[in-house]
Amino acid sequence: MIKSLLYKEWLKIRWAYLIMFGVFLLILAKIGLEIAYDIRQMDANAVWYNAVIRQQIFYSWLLYLPVLSGIVIGSVQFAPEISAKRLKLTLHLPLNETTILLLMTGVGFAALVLLYLVACISLSLIVLHFFPVQVLSSVLITALPWFLAGLIAYLATTMIFTEPVWLQRVLLMIVAWFFLNTYLLYSPRGGYETYTHALPWFILLSLFYIISILTPAQRFRRGVE
Repeated sequence: MIKSLLYKEWLKIRWAYLIMFGVFLLILAKIGLEIAYDIRQMDANAVWYNAVIRQQIFYSWLLYLPVLSGIVIGSVQFAPEISAKRLKLTLHLPLNETTILLLMTGVGFAALVLLYLVACISLSLIVLHFFPVQVLSSVLITALPWFLAGLIAYLATTMIFTEPVWLQRVLLMIVAWFFLNTYLLYSPRGGYETYTHALPWFILLSLFYIISILTPAQRFRRGVE
């Protein structure tokens, strides 16, 4: 039964996921081509100066992409469940309610983690091709809050869809906006490693969303109106 549930969740998100995968690869290719173009048109020293000394984020195209992917995957996974009123039926399967919810969200969460890992590896290869290895850690540390924001966007989207009370949905949207704005606001403007000291707190806040996802869906099952 668990395998069937996991497979069903994958079937719901597979096309949206593959599209987002393709979008990530296109954006990463664009970043690499732009660096190569700048080196040809200007000078390698000028590119180095802008990227390292002036700390211009040359991969800012990635800034909002994780959040977009999280919202898309969460929407295609849970919008049909709510509109067709299938979620209550799913939650009445002969499995523990918490287990079902964790399995459902775990599919989307794991898919996004895999997508972000591939994006980080691809970005690392681009950086190592054009810059010294010392630049890589700064690049990844700077981008980490963006990918955490993508996971929060996914969890927040699932919470909003499974919340049965509209006022609560609005409140969840406001809270999600606050979280995502905090993760994304200053990264490209402040240069590299702007949030280095705040990263442990960001990770803890992400864990808060993992725990909170259970509450709205449990209330949905009980028929709160």
